[in-house]
Amino acid sequence: MPIFLGIFTILIFSLVAFEAAFHLNLFSGFRQISILMVFFIIWFCRRGGRTVPHSYSFSIMALSALLVAGALISGIPLTNLIIGTFMTIEFGLIFYLASSTRISAQQIFRYSWVFLAFILLNTLSAFIGYIEKFPAPMRQDVGVQGDAGFFASALNIGIILLLGMNLWRKKQAYVYLAALLSLVIFLTVIKKALIINMIIWVLWASLARNKISFKRILLIFIAFGLVGSLALGALLANLEENMSYLNDVGVEEHVRFIMYFASVQIALDHFPFGSGAGSFGSLASISNYFSPLYDLYGASIVPTNSREAVDNGTHTILDTYWPHILAESGFIGAGLLVYLFLIPIRKSIAAFKKFDLPAEIKFCAFVALCIPLSLSLEGFALYTTEAPSFIIFLGGLSGYCFRLTKMATVKIIHDEFNNKT
Repeated sequence: MPIFLGIFTILIFSLVAFEAAFHLNLFSGFRQISILMVFFIIWFCRRGGRTVPHSYSFSIMALSALLVAGALISGIPLTNLIIGTFMTIEFGLIFYLASSTRISAQQIFRYSWVFLAFILLNTLSAFIGYIEKFPAPMRQDVGVQGDAGFFASALNIGIILLLGMNLWRKKQAYVYLAALLSLVIFLTVIKKALIINMIIWVLWASLARNKISFKRILLIFIAFGLVGSLALGALLANLEENMSYLNDVGVEEHVRFIMYFASVQIALDHFPFGSGAGSFGSLASISNYFSPLYDLYGASIVPTNSREAVDNGTHTILDTYWPHILAESGFIGAGLLVYLFLIPIRKSIAAFKKFDLPAEIKFCAFVALCIPLSLSLEGFALYTTEAPSFIIFLGGLSGYCFRLTKMATVKIIHDEFNNKT
């Protein structure tokens, strides 16, 4: 299973490059359907008991009901309604399957190394192409993924896995590899990824504070400071470019701000259901259909949010995740989705705080904490949260790690009770 899932993950991450190289024309939704099918097959072959609370299933059903009801009221075409609902809840369906699948920490460890081998090779090839351009931002040389934002997000996933491995195996090499990947993120000068990267390191340091030598931490921060100073010019230039764009268009026509402003207004106007699946900020809202809400709420006044931009493939409608959630599912639906994200995060934090976890479960708890946290934060400025490649981690790997963390804490509680009696 680990090798099979690892190869499948690499295939999904590389699919854009394969499509271009071999002139493939895969149908829309191929990635999403194939990911769900793979996790369903693994679950079918290795079925285990349910570990998520009943409220998890209820939240998925309630979120789906809100999306469908809102879409029916808004008059969204049936095909777009179905696609939009499926894509919004897919990570939850996969998480449910994964958290009900029999798996071991050792299998997750082997899967992690398959993915890490891909990340390291992809990063090396990208860096070789970038060397001559240093110290310019590393935005064009991003390997097979073809997108700098996805490239940096994948690096953060790799860093989470490596630091989690360090909590288990205590090998310094894992920390140094994670530090190298962090340095590459610095070179991309993608601010969202940089902030999330620092959060990951802070979480790791706080959870492993008694296990880390001062020398290692000092070396890591010296390296960060060195590369940060080298990339400072590119970062300042990027910030200046962002400010110039904001000054030119104003807050009212900023591509991301206008999506947030419109989503809040839509959620208010369509309370309590939201405008429904396939109506705003989602792939379903521009698939053979251009939702009238873009014109109605002024989002299309931004040239890259217009129908013409969608038609020629230069649109920015899918740049940000949370506006689509807030508009389409309303305030209640957004709250339900936040709850789904918090299930593995809260369980992991509680496990670290309350129990003396076995080393392999520390690895699982760290992954189940950091992946949902990092991808939910990505959604405030990027669409990574709903990208097929990252649903594998948000739903699948987080679900596997949640299961092992939950089962380990239940066993600890049971053993403590037996010892007392």
